[in-house]
Amino acid sequence: MKDFFNECNSYTGRWNRKKFWLYPLGMSLLVLLPIWILFSIAFALNITSLIWILWWIAIVWYIYVIYVSICSYIKRFHDLDRSGHFTWLAFIPYIWIIAMIWCGFFKWSPWVNRFGPNPLDPTNTSTSNEKPEDNEEL
Repeated sequence: MKDFFNECNSYTGRWNRKKFWLYPLGMSLLVLLPIWILFSIAFALNITSLIWILWWIAIVWYIYVIYVSICSYIKRFHDLDRSGHFTWLAFIPYIWIIAMIWCGFFKWSPWVNRFGPNPLDPTNTSTSNEKPEDNEEL
C-alpha cells in the first residue's frame, strides 16, 4: 500500500496505459465510495454534523485525486516520450478529450527515453536511447 501511494504522488518516471486508467480510478473509489455510503446513512438519520464533516473530507480527497490525476498525465506523457507540460492540454475545454485519448489509447515508446526505462520491460534490457528506426542502415 505504501508503494501505491508513493507511486501515485510522484510525477517522475513513466506509466503504461493500464496504470494511467487504474490508479486515479482506484484512488477515487478507495475513499469516495465509503464516504458516499456514510453520506447516505447520515442523510437517512439526519445527522447534520456528520454530513458537514463528510463534505470536508470529500472536498479534500477530491483535491488530492486531482493531484494524482495530474501526476498520472505527466507520467503517461513521459511514457509517450513527451514533456509533462502537455498535461496542460487536460485543462483546456474540449481539448482534454484529445489529451485523454492520446494518453489512454496510444502506444508507448518501447525504448529507453529521457524519462526512464520502459515500464513494461521488467528486465530493463533495452538500454539504448535511440529509437529502433535510427539504428537501421540504408
